Amino acid sequence: MPRLRYLLSIIFLLDIVAFQAFSQVWMDALPGSQKTSTGVDDYNIARKNSFIHFSYLSSSFAHDALSGEANNWGPLKEGSAPQWGAMMEFGTLRFYSDNFMLQNRGNLGLYLSNGLGVVFYDYKVPITTTGPKIPFMMVDLNLGPVFRYFITDKLKSDLYVNMGGIFVAGGLVGNSNSETYYEPTRLGLAFQTGAGFNLVYGAFSVGTQFTFAKSDMGFKITEDPAIYGSSAPNELEITYPHVKLNTVRFHLGFMIPRN
Repeated sequence: MPRLRYLLSIIFLLDIVAFQAFSQVWMDALPGSQKTSTGVDDYNIARKNSFIHFSYLSSSFAHDALSGEANNWGPLKEGSAPQWGAMMEFGTLRFYSDNFMLQNRGNLGLYLSNGLGVVFYDYKVPITTTGPKIPFMMVDLNLGPVFRYFITDKLKSDLYVNMGGIFVAGGLVGNSNSETYYEPTRLGLAFQTGAGFNLVYGAFSVGTQFTFAKSDMGFKITEDPAIYGSSAPNELEITYPHVKLNTVRFHLGFMIPRN
């Protein structure tokens, strides 16, 4: 399946990029880097902070209705749904001046985030399906302003909005008996907007983020008429219109102060 090889190759390359970025964040925090010391005050003054978030991910994948019986076929058919997901996000908060507003306890900066995640999906296929069931992989990039407010000297809050892009791949299902087969033909790629909130204490953070995006997604679909009915498709290509790639993310993470 050449398309499957292309899909796996893309995912492999994205994993390499994510690993390199993740490694760079850690290298900046190691002894011998530009950062020479880390104390409590390092987290409270204006500077660039790298962050890593580990998120629980809830998503939608709802889409505009198809005509006729097509709503009963394929990976995004009625009754199928995401189960749960996870994402690792890494990036920076950059502040370019000392505190300057709200009684010298607030600051404005720039938020930049890269995310790599996976959404596990219930495809509503027969229990006899023994082939691969590939979940949906997500990669996104977001940029926007962030407002930081110091609640106390050690506790601070971050409120941010962002925009960027999201790429979604997955949804491949196969069976050695060919009774169920879904092959991605059009992957999700969309403009994304979002907003989030963090509470940060020292090096640790907790927060939530909401993102919004839509993209058409296509699949080649084969389903056994003995299971799905006499009108079940055989290598029929379907495009699901305006698939919602919205997410709700709850994260735990930590900050790494940098000069």
